[in-house]
Amino acid sequence: MSWIGLPEVAYPTDQENWAHCLSFVKELTLKDGHLYQNPVAEVDQLRTTDQPLTLDPHNTATVADLDGSFELLMTVAADETSTVRVADARNRGALIVTVDARAGQVVIDRSQTGHPFAEDYGQTRTAQVKPHTAINIRS
Repeated sequence: MSWIGLPEVAYPTDQENWAHCLSFVKELTLKDGHLYQNPVAEVDQLRTTDQPLTLDPHNTATVADLDGSFELLMTVAADETSTVRVADARNRGALIVTVDARAGQVVIDRSQTGHPFAEDYGQTRTAQVKPHTAINIRS
């Protein structure tokens, strides 16, 4: 397991007297000098229902009205771009995940969540991955 959170950042949940979280137990793999972390296979047993997403003409899907927690499994074909909006139950705010397989870029944008925090550090996070290949997201 690992602890997710930064001690120097004030989080919206601080007012509820809790901060950060534990992640799933992970399996670590070393391949070609890179360390990979993946949830252990037993995590699959925690899944209860599937909610397939349908992309609109702009290659965007919105996930709203989630009950508690969820796991996002997403594959973006080589040279395609897709966006998933993870919204609150009233679809007022959303975390936006954009995967651009052509450029080899994954962007997480929290600027529209309605709960700004740590704005000095920016509201988006970008990761570079191998361009022109299919990208699998498991989050």
